[in-house]
Amino acid sequence: MSRERRKNLRIEWESPASVEVKDGRGRIGCIVNNLSNGGARITCAETLPDEFVLRLTPGRGYPRTCRVMWRRNHDLGVRFIDSRWEPVPMEHGRIPEWVS
Repeated sequence: MSRERRKNLRIEWESPASVEVKDGRGRIGCIVNNLSNGGARITCAETLPDEFVLRLTPGRGYPRTCRVMWRRNHDLGVRFIDSRWEPVPMEHGRIPEWVS
């Protein structure tokens, strides 16, 4: 029986996402298979560099800088190497009720 080594609980996600690489290819489509606060498992038909930017919502959303930790065929395990999520925008200058 193998012991769980992850620091963060992962949830099944199965959602389209996009990857931005600095080599001029622009945005590349991928699928996020599972997700945690610390990283994700993604599937991408194209070969990706060891570091890239992942957008969980294609073309929108807060970008997460990723480092590849493992590769198997088209699957990649990535660790988020940035330290925060996008701040929640205030509506009409008001702080959302759940924040206060």
